Amino acid sequence: MRSPKLEFVRVWQGIGWVMVLVVVVETLAPDPVSGGLGIWDKALHCAAYAGLMWWFRQSFALQAVWLPFLLLLGGFLELAQPWLGDRSFDGTDLLANGAGVLSGLLLAWTALGRTVSTLDRKLTRFLR
Repeated sequence: MRSPKLEFVRVWQGIGWVMVLVVVVETLAPDPVSGGLGIWDKALHCAAYAGLMWWFRQSFALQAVWLPFLLLLGGFLELAQPWLGDRSFDGTDLLANGAGVLSGLLLAWTALGRTVSTLDRKLTRFLR
């Protein structure tokens, strides 16, 4: 799957990098909940990485790099947590990150995988 030509490609890519920044900050910031969130925490990990993969597959032409990039990002952030504060490594978070990346990849192959190109076309028409 190759991304269609986007008029506002820098906007869509910029949004993607802001999403990465939010995930990095939220992953490395001190844990706001002392008791943990249980299954909800895993769902948040999965949703975050699914959203990243889904967005990056639509916004960037070079498709092959995003799967390994996001898998490595999730792994690196999990490994970095014990070194940067009161958080600790959690293997199930790592699995949830990976499941999210794969879910986002599958989602990008559905009709929802054309969301960015649809928004791009509508924005182009609106601004003309």
